[in-house]
Amino acid sequence: MTVRVAPLKSADALTLGQQDGSLEKDLDKAGVDVTYTAPFPAYAPAAEAIHGGSVDIATGSITSAIGSLSGNSDVTIFAAQRSDDAAEGIVVPKGSPVRTISDLRGRTVAVNQGGTGEYLLLKALKEAGVPASAVKRRYIPPADAAPAFASGKVDAWAVWGTFFATAQTAYGGRVLTTGGRIGSQNDLVYVARTAFLRAHPNLVKIIANNIFNASRRARADPAKTVGVYRDQLKLSQPVAAYMGDHIAGTAGPVTPAIVRRFQDVDAFFAGQKVIDAPVGIARDVVDVRTLRPAS
Repeated sequence: MTVRVAPLKSADALTLGQQDGSLEKDLDKAGVDVTYTAPFPAYAPAAEAIHGGSVDIATGSITSAIGSLSGNSDVTIFAAQRSDDAAEGIVVPKGSPVRTISDLRGRTVAVNQGGTGEYLLLKALKEAGVPASAVKRRYIPPADAAPAFASGKVDAWAVWGTFFATAQTAYGGRVLTTGGRIGSQNDLVYVARTAFLRAHPNLVKIIANNIFNASRRARADPAKTVGVYRDQLKLSQPVAAYMGDHIAGTAGPVTPAIVRRFQDVDAFFAGQKVIDAPVGIARDVVDVRTLRPAS
């Protein structure tokens, strides 16, 4: 059989397991092949592929996962990783008069709808006491938001990871705030198509262990990790180096404490009317060690 994996064009443990060949080797020992889609720029299109039945395993942020799960429940989160909250935030163009979050009143900010960008903007506005309605959200996928930001068509960009790095290193963007400053709880999550998890639980455990080990290798040898991302993902040296300085925490099983973090994000998105009501995220999470509910 074949496991179908949707990597992101980002510095996460699933992508590293693909790029260094370790995931293919681990699955080969179990007599299983693996195929990869082209790297997705964000979780939303990967989630669509899972919902459509063409992908079995993917990764993204808990914010994007909640956004996609508000209308579906055919995806299960089986592992989590604390992201580096200094590698996400809001950037403004070089020379922008915007100096504080309050200065965003009446301005336009590029965000990805129902995902990390919208979450970061809304968190920042709430922390600053600025009504969400005072700022115009322009919904643009991150790959399309980059030229909009570079050309000055938006006043700011709420974004993460390699896009956040590119905004600074390639476009001279200035960081207005980071996820860490606004209390972001935007963990990385690793997900499986629920039907696949139920049919092949031991394969998901193999994949999870590879993710856990890859995250440890990344933290133990950042320089090697930077080289993998630069050469395999075709990142510029400045972006690869930036990501090497902001490696995420060690990935592991989802624990009850992590579920509570997920529930906080779920409640926040519902309170901000990003989703109609909390999705009840605990129903879509398992502890991969036991494959039982993690809550």
